[in-house]
Amino acid sequence: MGAVVELVSPANVGHGLGVALAACAQSQRQSAQHGGEMAWCAFIDPDRTLFGPAVEASGVRLERLLVLHPPRSLLAATAVRAASSRLFSVIVVDVASVPGIRTSPASVRAESMQAWWKAARRLALAVENTNTTLFLLTKAEAHRASSLPVALRVELENRGFDGLAVRVAKEKHGRVTQPRHIAWTRPGQRHLDEASGGWS
Repeated sequence: MGAVVELVSPANVGHGLGVALAACAQSQRQSAQHGGEMAWCAFIDPDRTLFGPAVEASGVRLERLLVLHPPRSLLAATAVRAASSRLFSVIVVDVASVPGIRTSPASVRAESMQAWWKAARRLALAVENTNTTLFLLTKAEAHRASSLPVALRVELENRGFDGLAVRVAKEKHGRVTQPRHIAWTRPGQRHLDEASGGWS
């Protein structure tokens, strides 16, 4: 069943992106293994920061990835349109702005988590009863007056170069978990290590 998942990580850590790309790659692999047409994924990237070679190294088939670059003022509306199309198995929405990018006061207001409450509800309705998983990439530092109405909120925190702490902070039945440490290699890191002779 369709669901909206919030992936929360510190602004200087790209683990939310890595997890979402891994989900996209897995969705494409599974659809191909089952003999059907390879699944389409979408990445909504208002800051134009997605790096094609790294995405490809993560296992995502670029010919089945639609990348959209709406202005941030239209980010939520674009996400709802993509979700309503029911064409994608995985949709990734980069809600978190990139560190260092200057934004106007109006942009900051538009990106607040409170402003995303209504958008998250619309997204949940759009993917309901579908096979689409929609990931919202958000920042841990962002102020939240209340939690977003998502099916699952996963908090990610760095635990060294090859480790990641994962905590389910919200799910539809109200259960939460303690942080759990897992081994984690960033998607594409193995390819980069091999290309550099093992140095990273």
